[in-house]
Amino acid sequence: MILAKEGEQWIVGGTKHRGRKLDEVAATDPGYLKWMYRKASMDLSTEAFNALSDVLEKYKIDPYEKDSSVN
Repeated sequence: MILAKEGEQWIVGGTKHRGRKLDEVAATDPGYLKWMYRKASMDLSTEAFNALSDVLEKYKIDPYEKDSSVN
């Protein structure tokens, strides 16, 4: 599980940000969400992918912009 929905929130799971809200990760480690979008998005449900895309847009994170801290 990469993303799971708890109520109205999306929670990151199975990673270094396990248990953190998607919005929280966007604010503290946007590079991780870039990685998630580029490398792991194929494993997400449509709903989870849309949630990830919405958060990237909300925080103006370009998943294709280079980031030296990304895995």
